[in-house]
Amino acid sequence: MQPLKHYIGTELKEKAQANHLLNTVLKRLLPSPLNQHVWVVGIEKNSLQLMTDRAVWATRLRYQQRELLKQINSDPDLKLTEIEITVSSQASRISKHDQLQRKTLTTSAKKAIRNAALTVTDEEIRTIFEKIATR
Repeated sequence: MQPLKHYIGTELKEKAQANHLLNTVLKRLLPSPLNQHVWVVGIEKNSLQLMTDRAVWATRLRYQQRELLKQINSDPDLKLTEIEITVSSQASRISKHDQLQRKTLTTSAKKAIRNAALTVTDEEIRTIFEKIATR
């Protein structure tokens, strides 16, 4: 079996890392509970593309759009002119998935995952297993 990085191109990996960073920043900038319902899709030209899981969150986000742009543009590397907001029913599935991921594992589950990691020959997958086992 090929290592995971063999299948993922450098450009895609960099975009994923940038989106992850933007999502982290976005979660800090937005108030709760709005920050749990908004995700960065990407940046196209000078437009930050966001997705929400329901129209109500998109509406609340639109009210904060100007202030959010101002805060994001305080970073000299970003000069965004607009925010595009879309609503997707798929996002609610992401939200539920994120909530499930936040649950902590039992001691026996952690031990089983660590033992499974010992049997994996691919270093990247082993590292992922070990990271999961620390939750």
